[in-house]
Amino acid sequence: EYAKQLDEDDFVLGTIEQPKPVVEFEPNPRRLLAVDGIKHPENMGMLLSSAVALKYEGLLLSANCVDPFSYKVLEASQAVAWTMPYRYVTPAELLELCKRHQLLPCAAALDGIPLA
Repeated sequence: EYAKQLDEDDFVLGTIEQPKPVVEFEPNPRRLLAVDGIKHPENMGMLLSSAVALKYEGLLLSANCVDPFSYKVLEASQAVAWTMPYRYVTPAELLELCKRHQLLPCAAALDGIPLA
């Protein structure tokens, strides 16, 4: 009966602010995950979980990805997005960042040409 008298705010245990995007990945990143066009929250959650498990140092997102802080992504990834620095980038910014940090860009594309 008591719970029926409460509104949604009475069930909130705490709040946390979404982390702000970083300007730069410090000090010298060796593994960054760049994602483009990920639309399904479950896929983004799996990618985030894998990146954290593999000790990636940051996440680069294109503007057309699902929000990594949406409740569905957070649920699918067990909220690992809170632990990883992130930044939104254009393709040109991604290539410049790779060049500056001497990172080898590796890409996978669903409609790409098989290498073997």
